[in-house]
Amino acid sequence: GGVDTLFVGDSDIALSRDTNTNFPGSINVDVGGYTCDDVNSVIDAHLATYKPKKVVIVCGENDLWGQNVARTFGDFKVVIDKIIALGASALHLGTKPEPSTTLLWEKYQQYERSQPMNQRAIPLTVIDVHAAFVDLGNPNALYDSDRLH
Repeated sequence: GGVDTLFVGDSDIALSRDTNTNFPGSINVDVGGYTCDDVNSVIDAHLATYKPKKVVIVCGENDLWGQNVARTFGDFKVVIDKIIALGASALHLGTKPEPSTTLLWEKYQQYERSQPMNQRAIPLTVIDVHAAFVDLGNPNALYDSDRLH
């Protein structure tokens, strides 16, 4: 048994709680404001309960408000290792250049560059959300009125 896709992380996916409409067989357990460390505290229980084939994870942006890139990446890697150990594949949606967080963009990019796991033979895919938003001109239309989500 188990679900096909588990969505876990912060508010970027929590705001679209009903993922099952667009991704049948999925469940969304994201919590707004979560850091990678927060995800670490709940991921074991979620993996045991839902036994997902794939995990879509969003974390890192909230972490970088209060800690450095190396610590954030270390917390992220712990989550990824737990997902991989279960036998699931992981899809990480990277950081985005929110208009209200311009002071963090450099840290976001450092965090993205610290994810060389793409190049190893593990089932992790990292989506470069930042580049995709920039390619579109990063218009305000991509965000809610808070210019963050």
